[in-house]
Amino acid sequence: MGNMSWGLPSNLTNYKIEKNSDYLKLIVASYFRFKRGCDVVCSEFEMSPKNRADIIATNKGMLIEVECKTSKSDLKNEFTASTKQLKHFSFYNFKKKSKYYPVPNYYYIMITKEMAQDNEVIGLIHQLNPNYGILVEDGWRFPPISKYPAKKLHDKNILTGSFMNKIYQRLCADNISLRRKKYFSDLEQKNDVALLKTTS
Repeated sequence: MGNMSWGLPSNLTNYKIEKNSDYLKLIVASYFRFKRGCDVVCSEFEMSPKNRADIIATNKGMLIEVECKTSKSDLKNEFTASTKQLKHFSFYNFKKKSKYYPVPNYYYIMITKEMAQDNEVIGLIHQLNPNYGILVEDGWRFPPISKYPAKKLHDKNILTGSFMNKIYQRLCADNISLRRKKYFSDLEQKNDVALLKTTS
């Protein structure tokens, strides 16, 4: 049975789980909110005009960012895309703040179990920045495994009023989007049931 105490349902035994980015985001968001007790967790947060964080979390004045990777080729994109290169350069050379990208206090990369068995994947992450933490999914029933804890990139509090307002706005957008999806999903199910009744 699943473990509801950290936010994922326990009745998915008949479902085929697809390990895509949404799957990893769901696990890591649940982990930071329900297991780590972070105050705020949201997805697809715009850290800069050309960069979105998969997941961010705030905890005791600290900002945590998590990037979710489903394949080695996806990970290698961090080395080739110019905006990604600039982001990681900013993380390496942080003083007080970066004009290119708000630097989180902690940065994690979340990967699948299969990727974690590939030494090249682990090496690539360490090459990006040896201070990055590595989280590994352990199936939808369990929280991710902290293979390498993240080391602090800096100890400044960047969670200013304007920055937090942006986070709250993103949370509102997330909530509205989820309510919209639920409404139309429920509506589709009701219509399917009604159609079955009329054709049976």
